[in-house]
Amino acid sequence: MCCWNLPKCSSIFLTDFFLPLSIDVAVRFEQVLHLPGHKGSVWGVDVSRDGAYCVSSGQDRSLRIWERTEDLVFVEEERERAIVAQADASSIDVSHNKDDSGAEKVTYVDTTQSTGRKSLESIRSGELLIDAVDMVEAELADIADYSQRLLSTKHVRLAPRAANVQLLGLEPLSYLLRCLKMIKLPDLEQTLLILPFHYVIRLIKLIVVMCERGIYDVELCCRCAVFLLRCHQPQIVTTRSLIPEIKKLQEVVRLHMGSLRDLIGTNLAGLHHMKRALEQESMQQLGIDGNEWTRKKKKG
Repeated sequence: MCCWNLPKCSSIFLTDFFLPLSIDVAVRFEQVLHLPGHKGSVWGVDVSRDGAYCVSSGQDRSLRIWERTEDLVFVEEERERAIVAQADASSIDVSHNKDDSGAEKVTYVDTTQSTGRKSLESIRSGELLIDAVDMVEAELADIADYSQRLLSTKHVRLAPRAANVQLLGLEPLSYLLRCLKMIKLPDLEQTLLILPFHYVIRLIKLIVVMCERGIYDVELCCRCAVFLLRCHQPQIVTTRSLIPEIKKLQEVVRLHMGSLRDLIGTNLAGLHHMKRALEQESMQQLGIDGNEWTRKKKKG
């Protein structure tokens, strides 16, 4: 359970591992306001000193900022609203938990799977990603056909190719990357799970091309590709149509991880050098030889 009280006030922010965020009155232990927003349980909350805003983190791997407004809150109205919402939710659960004979069945829902539920945003993002894959493949095929016609008809001057207006003036792969970045991080995995398998294959092939060029967001592309490969491993192993792309992705990931490892090593070496320089400077201010103190520290 996570609890935080406002200074010089009787209100507290209360949340449990299985409950959303709410504002209670500490004297009567009465819920005043329910703050929906997280897709799952709330794991932590922190309130500013003046109580003007608070920050909460939840199971959906997102941070939400809540600001205090001047609107009045009526406890009775909030209580009636909560009762109506609870009644609607219970009626839906009972209707789905009845067998053919009409008897009710008791089912236990795993709260850790709440982040994997379909939401309206994930469905919209999935449809947007499907349309983007279709447009990008059509545009790339058109570009390849136009380039082939230019090579075959060198003595004939062709009209310039008209770009697709729906790509917003971007390159095909840049537009696909834009669509991936537009998906919110908590909904990214669920959006990728909505895609049909034949779209998964096409998207992985495009992502591998983006990773090979290296001018796009390699981290995001590798994350999406690895997640799709992990989720659809049985189908991919059966069809064996993505073996060349998987080998290329493996080389790209190793190369990218090597560059990141070199960058981290360089930063660590720089931090150690700065630490030694600061220690020597502080020793010199105290009248102690910094180099002699460093040698004694290494021996000891």
